[in-house]
Amino acid sequence: MVDVNELLDHFGEPILGEVKSRYKQATSRSRLVKTHSRGLRAGFGSAWQTYFLSESVRSLRFFLIPTICPGERIKPIMNIIRIQDLKTKELQIFAQTSEVQLLRYYEPEPGIFIAESQNVVLRAIEAGHIPFQILVEDKLYEKHIPQVIESIEKLHGIGAADNLVIYVGDHEILKNLTGYALVKGLWAAFRRDPVLSLEEFLKDKNRIAVLFDIVNPTNVGAIVRSAAAMGADGVVLTRASVNPLYRRASRVSMGTVFQIPWTQATTEESQGTRLIDLLKEQGFTTAAMALTDKSVGIDDERVKGRDRLAVVLGTEGFGLPQDVINSCHQTIRIPMHHGVDSLNVAAASAVAFWELFRK
Repeated sequence: MVDVNELLDHFGEPILGEVKSRYKQATSRSRLVKTHSRGLRAGFGSAWQTYFLSESVRSLRFFLIPTICPGERIKPIMNIIRIQDLKTKELQIFAQTSEVQLLRYYEPEPGIFIAESQNVVLRAIEAGHIPFQILVEDKLYEKHIPQVIESIEKLHGIGAADNLVIYVGDHEILKNLTGYALVKGLWAAFRRDPVLSLEEFLKDKNRIAVLFDIVNPTNVGAIVRSAAAMGADGVVLTRASVNPLYRRASRVSMGTVFQIPWTQATTEESQGTRLIDLLKEQGFTTAAMALTDKSVGIDDERVKGRDRLAVVLGTEGFGLPQDVINSCHQTIRIPMHHGVDSLNVAAASAVAFWELFRK
């Protein structure tokens, strides 16, 4: 614990002036930030006020200071660091590390994933993940961070955010990050959880989507979102498919990658028709989405009426390998009009899931 007056003496007059100014603004507007224990939320008339105390241009500390008794003792909750550029070791995971490198960051242990935008970050937290680093645009700090901290402490307990490090940068620094225009000023880094083995994953599933070598993260995110919305029990991906926690995939999914169970087959399980054979062994009827002379409609009872169903989708353009199509029990297609012969795989998945996964 640190005495406020000792803290101000240590940091000097500039900080004292900053605190006095913020205190005056807060009390004159009666606009305070309150806490239940240490969880933040917007409010009125509380005994707590949030301050940024600048130790230097680069380093900030986040404190909760009792505004009714400014001489009270306070406790630092987390580190807030003002950044001047993105080319620092601490920010490599946000700006310079590829998705594959993040996935393998702690190999053989599970690696890291980056969630982008407040919606995706909050859904990751709700799913049980706790961020260890956050990058936020300075002008959006008050919009994003209190809600994130509140969510962490509500779901994971008071103090769960104590070790969180928050990097704050301005627009000019952050605008060069990939996807900046879509992210809306907030990035968070999380540790991955281990994924279930295919056999364990399939035990309690009856309706699943199978993504076979789909390498476009936009398509993976959109398919996962459709699977979640249309009632699938889970999603299985081959090893070559994009991992659903890659930042673009999770962002396109609107965070639904944290709401529907998924797993990724091993390299061996993904070879040739091995995955289809394993699904059959678990009692699934396998239905390949493909345009062939033998394809039946997605409303065909030979498919729709099955107790356990796996809908298999292939990559954009090339579709499913022929040996995979041949290995499936059925080949299905969506009836088309006006001479159209196919849809984008993400759009096609939504139509098929709606027909086949309805309860």
